[in-house]
Amino acid sequence: LVVAVLALLAIVAGPPLADVMIQATGRKDPQSFVLDEAAGVWIAALRLSGPHIDDLVVAFLLFRLFDIWKPWPVARLERLPGGFGVVYDDVAAGVLALVAGYGLKALLL
Repeated sequence: LVVAVLALLAIVAGPPLADVMIQATGRKDPQSFVLDEAAGVWIAALRLSGPHIDDLVVAFLLFRLFDIWKPWPVARLERLPGGFGVVYDDVAAGVLALVAGYGLKALLL
């Protein structure tokens, strides 16, 4: 539940905070702003029964895969203006990682 609340807070507060960082740094996606990455990992780590260490490792690796690869809709969301593009591409990567994690776990059980 804590991870879900943190993810939700990051989804809501992330875009305006990212806009502040964009203004301060003059960069489209400031590297010093990491709340978007945290939101993506938190989403990827959501589990109904609670995450175990192996789930967290898989969630992180899958999130990074989708964040770097940027399949649809990640690449599309990255083109949103301002803080929305900064945050919501990572949210989408987190959702894809969550779904892939559940699928991978189902295949291995």
